[in-house]
Amino acid sequence: MALYLLYGLVGLGVARGLTRWRDGLFFIVLLGAVQDPLRKLVPGVPGYLVLASAVVLGVVMLGLASGSRTWWSTFARHFPSISRAAGWFGLACVPAAVISASYGAGSWLLSLLGAMSYAVLFVAVLVGFYYPRSVRELRRFLSFYCIMTSVMLTGTGIDYFGFWPNSPLVGTEALGTEWLRFRSGYVIEMIAGFYRSPDVMGWHAAATVMLATILAMTARGTSRWFWIALAALAVAALIVCARRKMFYMPPVFGAVIMWIYWQSRRPGRMVPVLLGLMVPLVGGAVVSEWLGENEAPTVIRYYTEGSLEALDQLEAHGYRALVTTYAQAGFFGSGLGVATPGSHHLNVERPHTWQEGGASRLLVELGVPGMVAFTALVASILLAGWQLTRRHVLARSDLSTYAVGLFAFFVANGSSLIVSGQILADPVIATLLGLSLGFVLSLARAPIALPVPASPPLPVPAARAPAYVA
Repeated sequence: MALYLLYGLVGLGVARGLTRWRDGLFFIVLLGAVQDPLRKLVPGVPGYLVLASAVVLGVVMLGLASGSRTWWSTFARHFPSISRAAGWFGLACVPAAVISASYGAGSWLLSLLGAMSYAVLFVAVLVGFYYPRSVRELRRFLSFYCIMTSVMLTGTGIDYFGFWPNSPLVGTEALGTEWLRFRSGYVIEMIAGFYRSPDVMGWHAAATVMLATILAMTARGTSRWFWIALAALAVAALIVCARRKMFYMPPVFGAVIMWIYWQSRRPGRMVPVLLGLMVPLVGGAVVSEWLGENEAPTVIRYYTEGSLEALDQLEAHGYRALVTTYAQAGFFGSGLGVATPGSHHLNVERPHTWQEGGASRLLVELGVPGMVAFTALVASILLAGWQLTRRHVLARSDLSTYAVGLFAFFVANGSSLIVSGQILADPVIATLLGLSLGFVLSLARAPIALPVPASPPLPVPAARAPAYVA
């Protein structure tokens, strides 16, 4: 029954994405919320169900492309540097795909899986560029994600307090695993709630904290307290996941926002950000009361005493991992997809890989040429996003807070991906990351963000590249 329900949601998302592709994004968020608890009810808990949202994203992109023949040329006209970098990256992936396809029978599946993992992120950027036609439309999507995820995060409290001990929906027992963190003198039980792992639950909790903060900063009247309350509840879930790389994302998010306003000579905007950062502190106090007098110091101790250890992990998965990977895999790497999360489910011949960090995964899969090309592509996207963000901030645009918040959201995630890129195995998360950058790039269609061109631009019908409206 659960399997058919999940298939039904995918079918509805596909049908809606073909007719109104923007609505397909809401089905991706819905699948991200329910796919894990439904998967736990399916006999064998098949791992391929995690890819359900990728099907809907593909249909969304198909709907976008079929509705506009100029979808790529319009994007390339706005961002020629990104267009060139994307072309070079595609060429750099060819040798890596040939290598992974040459290991034996069926090893071409590694190439296919690896290509899909990178394509999801970039396709989401394109979809995010075209999605918003108004501020209301952008806000509607962010609101839907925060509300839907907050509902699913209630499973965190159910899991922690043991309110539903025999249900396969809660915890990770249905997956045959139990997540524990062993420290000197104490043990922490890592909470997953309705999600399949503490990593996934922690990521969605951190994302809700950051996106709800953006909605609170842009809300009017008493409605902002609703988003503050959601952010506080998400912090409560974030703490008990016991994943430092997720826990540190909201502080990085706040620091990036303050740095942008400082660089843009608008220090007055830093005050609301500082007030917004009080939400995690309030949430932490509430969680401390929930955990009790004996257990609360244990969880807080884990985060505070591990700050230097986190820096060591950053170094281990950064420079040192790159040196070791190059010595093992060589200049051209071991092949596309060999280190892609989920590739271990493919029963094909493949080399053994250990790379977990984002940088080392790029090097082992794509080699030096592919890693350089991917870095250039991401750098060109970030540079374009930064320029648009700063332009809106300096112009005091109504969209500036969304630009700053979404840009900081991606940077905060990037800092976590350096340590571990395993979270990108979930297409929903990869899609949301790409959408965040695409939303920032979409500000190029806002009148205030467009520089005066030296010559008239190519005519673009409103239905194909709609501008922002009030």
